[in-house]
Amino acid sequence: MRILYITHTYSLNVWDQGGGEVYCSNLLKELSRRGHEILVFTPACKRWPKEEKEFNIRVHCIPTWGHHALHKFEYVLHAREAVRLAKEFKAQIVHAQNDIFPALIGEKVKKALGIPLVVGVEYISEKNASLNTKLIYWLNRVLLPRIRADHFISMSRHVQE
Repeated sequence: MRILYITHTYSLNVWDQGGGEVYCSNLLKELSRRGHEILVFTPACKRWPKEEKEFNIRVHCIPTWGHHALHKFEYVLHAREAVRLAKEFKAQIVHAQNDIFPALIGEKVKKALGIPLVVGVEYISEKNASLNTKLIYWLNRVLLPRIRADHFISMSRHVQE
């Protein structure tokens, strides 16, 4: 299967990353081992060429500016580019991982190509430490229920509630 994987926590190295990056790395490697073709659409431009070649993972990095906490907000502006890439790649499914931002891009791809959308939501909690995470929590609460995904995946009861 040809999977467009949209995330702002792209990584193929689990040793120096956070939880989102570890999940992303493990999921991408497992999908590759099962024979899927993967195109990653991400604003995170740290690359792992050896691992990408080993796991046959293609990566399209969106140019960003400013602090990395703002990148997730920026790459939503590149949704048309995701649609174009998905068409060229002949994606059969789109997996949007993290929160509302990739889900918004994934919904555009789903609508344009008529393919299934899976949204993996990693975190949503009212116990947030920073203004950035409080804003993401609020946006998730307001906008995620409006996303027309075929499947939502979460390991958090906060998301399920």
